[in-house]
Amino acid sequence: MAGNSDPEVFVRTPLRLVLPCLAVITVFASACSSAVLYDTRLEPVHEPVLYASLDYARLAIDSTEAGARAVVEMYIEGNEWAGDYLALHVPTLQCASEGTIAPTAIRREAPDCLDEAPSAFCDETGADSGLCPVRMVGRQSRCLYVVRAEYLLSRIPSVLEQFTLSFGQNATALYWARRKP
Repeated sequence: MAGNSDPEVFVRTPLRLVLPCLAVITVFASACSSAVLYDTRLEPVHEPVLYASLDYARLAIDSTEAGARAVVEMYIEGNEWAGDYLALHVPTLQCASEGTIAPTAIRREAPDCLDEAPSAFCDETGADSGLCPVRMVGRQSRCLYVVRAEYLLSRIPSVLEQFTLSFGQNATALYWARRKP
């Protein structure tokens, strides 16, 4: 009889394949779940009233003993020298009813850097001849910088109130959503 007819092999093989797949699915499912936003003291913002998400930042508005506050958590990708640029700029919020709001607290995390292998590229002198002398560029680091800021607000704004997050030369309009409890 061709093939293996041992039932134990059929039972063991799928389990060996299924268990790693379940682990991968669990990791992806946890990564897609709503992540917790942390304030400048690294305490979670448990019950935000309003929430906004951008490509590079998450914002939440909640109520504390001190009053209404906005919490911003920014993720900025750059090289190992981007920290100097980040140190010069402070994220601000603009609101029609309150004007420009400076942060009451700010926290810049140490960068999380990953070294990339040296890159190679063709020198223009050899590109036409089909011979491509390769020149190596030094090792580079890609870093992820996290900047957290808190702002005191005079009140909890409405979901339709226009806010703008500014950082350096960039300004992005925010669109609030009500956060589900």
